[in-house]
Amino acid sequence: MKKIFLLSMIALNAFTSYSQIDVRVSEYGDTLYINHDIKFTVGDQIKIGTGTAEGGDFKFIKINQQGFTAVVTMTSDHRYNKDMYALHSEYTGRYGTIKKIRDVGDKRHGYNYQLLLEITGTGHRHQCEIVNAISSGEIECNGCEKLRKNNNTVIVKNEVSVADELAKLKKLRDDNVLTEDEYISQKKKLLEK
Repeated sequence: MKKIFLLSMIALNAFTSYSQIDVRVSEYGDTLYINHDIKFTVGDQIKIGTGTAEGGDFKFIKINQQGFTAVVTMTSDHRYNKDMYALHSEYTGRYGTIKKIRDVGDKRHGYNYQLLLEITGTGHRHQCEIVNAISSGEIECNGCEKLRKNNNTVIVKNEVSVADELAKLKKLRDDNVLTEDEYISQKKKLLEK
């Protein structure tokens, strides 16, 4: 029964990975790759598409909420803050320069990558949830149309250490999902990588 459960989980992973988006950042954090088709590098100019929020404002491009101005002007009214920080529809068709690529989140819950953009004419830096912005048409680029057509599930791949994998294997063994022989075999494979 345990082996059937383990095999079904592997099969489910193989099935779901078919339509996932692969998001990776270069070793130095200056280039973001999406599905090996789309590449964004610090210093590149990207075109702003059309806003998808009510009134044509942008849902996934907002004033950088980690900046000093955002902290000082924030109120307790969540809806007001959301509307205030959204990039307005008048910036449709303009260009932004990528100033920084950053990951938001943690190892346990996963990461979401953002581009920090300096959009011509705004006077502010904006954070752009890049995969959502591409999927919705708020960002235009070479290869973006292909990503929109597939309507894929987003999976951000993070490098997992061998120690993390060994801990997972040990937990499976302790929970009696794996036999001792299966545990030793899988452990050996991990250590040989």
